[in-house]
Amino acid sequence: MKLKPVVICALILTSAVLMAIPGRTKAAGPTFSDITWSPKYPWPGAFPPSTGDKINVTATIEDPTGINFLNLLYCSIPGGLCTTWGMESAGGSKYYNKSLTVFANATGGDIQIVATNGNGEQNSTALYYIAYALSVNATMSSDHGSVYPGGLFNLTVSAHYWNNTSAMAEYSQVNVTRVGSTEHWNGVTNATGECKIAVTAPLAISTYRYNASVTNRTLTGYANEQTIAVQIEPLPDLEVRAEDIVYSPHAPTEGDNITANITIHNIGTDNDTFEYSVTLNTGGSKVKWWNSTITIHAGSTAVVHVWWIVVAGKQWLNVTLDPDNDSRELNEQNNNASVLITASKLIKTDGNQGFFTPEVIAVVVVVIPVLIVVAILAVLLPAMKAARRKKAEQLGEPSESPNEEDQPPE
Repeated sequence: MKLKPVVICALILTSAVLMAIPGRTKAAGPTFSDITWSPKYPWPGAFPPSTGDKINVTATIEDPTGINFLNLLYCSIPGGLCTTWGMESAGGSKYYNKSLTVFANATGGDIQIVATNGNGEQNSTALYYIAYALSVNATMSSDHGSVYPGGLFNLTVSAHYWNNTSAMAEYSQVNVTRVGSTEHWNGVTNATGECKIAVTAPLAISTYRYNASVTNRTLTGYANEQTIAVQIEPLPDLEVRAEDIVYSPHAPTEGDNITANITIHNIGTDNDTFEYSVTLNTGGSKVKWWNSTITIHAGSTAVVHVWWIVVAGKQWLNVTLDPDNDSRELNEQNNNASVLITASKLIKTDGNQGFFTPEVIAVVVVVIPVLIVVAILAVLLPAMKAARRKKAEQLGEPSESPNEEDQPPE
């Protein structure tokens, strides 16, 4: 039986399409799942790895023909120092490695697992990056500037990793010591990286310094030193800081009405009635000032308000507490604060420009020169015509009629 050419072409085309369809093949080599490592941040209660730590890498690796070879590749970053480690069976399909050591001065490392099955087929995981902690940073604050002999005060230590306040150094050991003595207090940071330690003040009247350290295995950070005054006579301690001066609007324009709210603290142990002074300086000259007297109880704050109409440019708002030193205080060095305020120059809108808007000005600039030229021509042309007629009369030539140009040709 003869096949028609159309049928033959259809069969050839069908065969080509069938040959082009790939068959379903199973990926060769072992498969990987449940890849993880410890220590690992930010697991709750876990620490990021640091220099000298042992990292334990675990993974589930499966293949029906079995696993013949299994290696863990580790490369430090920066530096690119790479080593290969073996992985041991933890029973079933689970494998682990616990001999991987963090390199010194590395900020992180890449790990990759490579496995070969019983048929000699090899497969590997993607690269996994592990971030390391290079340092612990700590700060310390006190809830009192002064206490009575034997009184209690709290020192709060906050710790975080990598100069990054979002990576809290939780569950780290905190040690607070009094400088020049063997007294010390211990604690542990919580889930937010903070530790509050209650301290009993010495019985002798003096000023004492306290230091704190935060330790997380191989990393140790030190907090700023805190000074506590122990005294019998209650004394106030007036304080104002730049961050206590809040003004609005924050980006003023010339002519704006600015309001500044100033928070004043009494961190001492006695109430105080005192004078405060607020000055506004522009270009080195005092242009406005406010003076008043207020009372603040020990451990309390007060807010004072000032307002003014701002001028364009830079100006300093200065706050001085007890400017004449009439009050005896525990600390006289925290009574001043300043903020720089910059106001932009006012650019008038169309509604404030009256008749002379940009459009009017543009028209005037174009029209006035034209009017001037027309006026000059109006004066010069008659004079020029009169001069021509006079010259023609002197030469005995007939003078042209003033309206000659307007006569139609004969």
